[in-house]
Amino acid sequence: FRAPAGAVELTVGGSATQTYGASGDSHAAHAFIVAEDNGSYIYDVTVVGTHGTLVIDIDSTQYSQAFNTNSDTTATDWITTHTAALGGLGIIPLTGGASIISITAEEAIVITDDGVGMSLGTPLSNIAIVVHDAGTNGILRIDIDGVDYDEAFDTDAATTAAAWVSTHSAALGILSPVITATNPAGARINLAVAGEPVYSDQSIGGMSITSAGVERDIVVAGAAGTLSLTINGTPYTEANTGTTDGTADAWRATHAATLAGLGDAITVTDGGPATITLSVASGTTPTVLDTSSGGTTATYSDEIVVDTLIEGNLVIDIDGVDYTEAFDTNADTTADNWRTTHTGTLAGLSPVLTVTDGGPARIIITPASGTPVFTDDSPAGMSFTEYQASSVILAGTNGNTIIEVDGTDYTETFDSNAATTAAAFVTNQAAAILSAKSVIVTNVTATLYFDHAITAPTIVDNSTVGFLTFTSGAQAGGGVLTVTGKSIDDDGNYNGSDTEVIVANVSAAVTDQLFETTKKWLGQITFTISGEGGAAFKFNYGLVKYEDFGNRDFTFNDIEFIMHAGANETGLNVEVFHYNPAEMTYSAAAFDPMAQAQYSLLADHTTEGNDVDDNFDGGWKRAGIGLDVLGGNGEGLVVRVTTAVNNSISYGVLHLGVSM
Repeated sequence: FRAPAGAVELTVGGSATQTYGASGDSHAAHAFIVAEDNGSYIYDVTVVGTHGTLVIDIDSTQYSQAFNTNSDTTATDWITTHTAALGGLGIIPLTGGASIISITAEEAIVITDDGVGMSLGTPLSNIAIVVHDAGTNGILRIDIDGVDYDEAFDTDAATTAAAWVSTHSAALGILSPVITATNPAGARINLAVAGEPVYSDQSIGGMSITSAGVERDIVVAGAAGTLSLTINGTPYTEANTGTTDGTADAWRATHAATLAGLGDAITVTDGGPATITLSVASGTTPTVLDTSSGGTTATYSDEIVVDTLIEGNLVIDIDGVDYTEAFDTNADTTADNWRTTHTGTLAGLSPVLTVTDGGPARIIITPASGTPVFTDDSPAGMSFTEYQASSVILAGTNGNTIIEVDGTDYTETFDSNAATTAAAFVTNQAAAILSAKSVIVTNVTATLYFDHAITAPTIVDNSTVGFLTFTSGAQAGGGVLTVTGKSIDDDGNYNGSDTEVIVANVSAAVTDQLFETTKKWLGQITFTISGEGGAAFKFNYGLVKYEDFGNRDFTFNDIEFIMHAGANETGLNVEVFHYNPAEMTYSAAAFDPMAQAQYSLLADHTTEGNDVDDNFDGGWKRAGIGLDVLGGNGEGLVVRVTTAVNNSISYGVLHLGVSM
């Protein structure tokens, strides 16, 4: 029974392999691992409403509860009704406070509000992630909507959790809907998900949102209760008049003047039947939350009007020579026309300047050698911004691409083909990259461009073999842990290059779970993780050869050990361990597979029995044990003899008494 004290974490795209054993070993032993607990997820949902049915959809299964007295009682009833069913899925619902259901899960789950009359209040989910302190290294990686957010281990779980929040708060804060990350205490990360999108103007190169171009349309529904819109933190309420249109009209009449008088004025107008339109002069969308009750609800949508500068000429001075194009329709068309006009001329220069399409309103100019000087000579109305660019070309048929931009990974799942995946990367990642790195991301078909005003950003392909990369195709798969090496079976069949899957789905592994290969291995073996880019798995590992008396079930009855000492010995011990899944405990830094040995000389004799003098005899016997061992189902006995002095046992005999 041999295993290192520490654990290992294998990550797809990072350290994906771990070797163990030596080429000269002839142990013919099973490989095994003991999994780590990778943390838990806590979702706090608030129940609101005065009638109807509370329906919470968890991973596409609906769990219902009829309204009873009030929202708090209904929440309690819901917990009572569904605790048993959810417990079988590893999900624990508890009371988190008045009208709050706190749902704890070992894996991330998707919660959807399917209620009728009753609902889950905004924010829908306040997710608390508890970080487990299971070592002195590794990476805390939280996947949010398919994007990995990483933090390297720092001191302990609490410090790492705080560092994760500090690193990712800004990026999460610009998502739509906004996710607010906090570290309330210890190793806890709270992710509060707002119930609405937030817009900001990040336009460049002559494009912008108009000064009065952001409008929010709020549509009223329901025939009873109270319409309550909390705008920038202040609630504005109106009793339901019995009709949706009448309620919207009454709300406008009550609050229009107040909102118009705010420091950042909000104009309230009639947006149509049952619709309230909010317009902001500053161009910043107001934060609006539906806090209505009693059967009244509100939904909203946004309209953003974009301005384009529509005059002048685009004049790009390259090494003192002007290359001009008149404005045509918009910036993108003008850029296309400029390329058409000047590509041939620039290709004839020495050194050659190659002109390509860099995406909307973008021109890529690549010199064969040297560094040309660009100057903006455009008159009023047109202008350009010079960026230093890096580019990558996506290829493949499935999987994930992981692109590291100036030290941070950004992940996108394959979507139909390389071109649509590149477009999805821009849609889903460009805002976060612009905010965190000041790098502008665009694409043309399957090519992604990364632009920076000062220096070209550093781009690294962190996609893994078998998944979408910049240069090669993909093979689909999950998080799989495989053992490779030289194998032999109980019939003496040798294979010099063999492989066996030891864990088919690493994400399904739970704390202290034991996995073992059916094959036995000679020499050095290698554990390899493969699957989704970024998938990680931490575990203890080792090799074990146990006595199962020819793969038979048996009852272990007694043990006897006798020896003759060849030196003075003060640390003798003999231990018997029942190897089975129930007796294995994961440890990040102090793993000992024999730690829970059921029987030992030291336990029976104390220190009187482990002190043997040179040339004297010693022994230990234990009878009447009666331990059932499922040798036909991967269980067995392991005996460890420990000495503190070299050659202190001149010879010895150990006997295991069993009945079949």
